[in-house]
Amino acid sequence: MTNTQLRIISALILILILVVTLFLGPNAVTLLLLITGGLLVDEFSHNMLKKSRSSAQHIIAVMIFLCGLIYLTFQTEISSWLLLIAMISNCLWLIYLLLEKMESRRVLNIIKKNAYLAGPIFLLPFSCLLFLLKQPRWLELILLMLIMNFLVDSGAWFFGKLFGNKKLWPVISPKKTINGAIGGSLTSLVITSYLIYYFFDKLSFLLVLSVLGITFLAQAGDLIESKMKRQLSVKDSSNLIPGHGGIYDRLDSLIFVAPFYVIMVKYLI
Repeated sequence: MTNTQLRIISALILILILVVTLFLGPNAVTLLLLITGGLLVDEFSHNMLKKSRSSAQHIIAVMIFLCGLIYLTFQTEISSWLLLIAMISNCLWLIYLLLEKMESRRVLNIIKKNAYLAGPIFLLPFSCLLFLLKQPRWLELILLMLIMNFLVDSGAWFFGKLFGNKKLWPVISPKKTINGAIGGSLTSLVITSYLIYYFFDKLSFLLVLSVLGITFLAQAGDLIESKMKRQLSVKDSSNLIPGHGGIYDRLDSLIFVAPFYVIMVKYLI
């Protein structure tokens, strides 16, 4: 079986799991978030930071995430302060992406010495996904977010293949191109804006501008993980998903945009 065939089969299985989970309702989605997030923290700490699964820091990281997310599931509403902290945290990751030199590794060295930080680092964006589940029209909101991110990736791949000749950031991600990044964002912008109008009968200049910003942030999330992997000399976050790598490799864009998407939903939709 070729790698392409393996990727297709794995993708179809993942889509099937997602569809069944969404069909079963919020409780099933919450369980999926717990399992997915727990695995993500585990692979980040163990595979990327090289912490033993029996080490205190690794166990604390996983427990912080699981206990925190379980606690939040029983809250009627996620605190606005938590959403704000999540957004600020992601802004700090943007600073890491844009300002820290590849040879520095200062940020990741701090996290490696304090690997338990992996728990709260990923709890913040997952709490934002949990916020969406507590909304009356949770299904449309989650589908809209998934479609938005899928279109960014697909559009970037399509335009990058057809028109890509200038690399976006070769030191971090050699395959990404400027035309691909722009094409991916514009593709997602047009279709997502239409879906917002179709689902919610709302569309404004500020809403369209927010969608455009989120499409670029989705690509920033991918670049942040790519930079981490290069600094840590890791090819994939894990080999859990055949042909795709690990959980973080598949969700890097989604969890990064989660706080910004929730702010858009809370105040504009």
